[in-house]
Amino acid sequence: MKKLSLLLAAAVVLCVATSASAQVNVMGEPGYGAYTLNNGFTPDPTAYAVTAGGSEQASQFSQADGTSCFAGNIANVPDVRVNYTAGTTFPLRFYVSTPETDTTLAINAPDGSWHCNDDTVGLQPVIDFATPLSGQYDVFVGTFAQGQFPQVQLYVTELPSAHGPTP
Repeated sequence: MKKLSLLLAAAVVLCVATSASAQVNVMGEPGYGAYTLNNGFTPDPTAYAVTAGGSEQASQFSQADGTSCFAGNIANVPDVRVNYTAGTTFPLRFYVSTPETDTTLAINAPDGSWHCNDDTVGLQPVIDFATPLSGQYDVFVGTFAQGQFPQVQLYVTELPSAHGPTP
């Protein structure tokens, strides 16, 4: 009986350790590539094909304003990494245009802050950086519903008034 109790205790510890280690790795290799964009890039918008969704909850992060990251289910590594060189003229916008799917966005900005969005325009997420920083943007395209993995396009633009959904 003592051996059985020890085995059960070991199994519980192993399960807890396994679930605790399943977290988002911001520095992980992006699932769909790393790209460099410089201020004034073309084509604008630039699009990246990704599979949205994942097994991790974005709510494990707090946004820059202290609120929970309400961006559903994301992958455990970034979908896309954008290394961006900012200028002084243009804002930076990330969006997913999928009217038939409830997608989300979670972005870890160059200063380490999290920015999350769900349902800015209908079911479509949009994240704007009015004064973007130069550096690494780790972008996670999620889904609000667990277990959905739609093929979508992630768009990046410096001209939000000319491209993409308008919040």
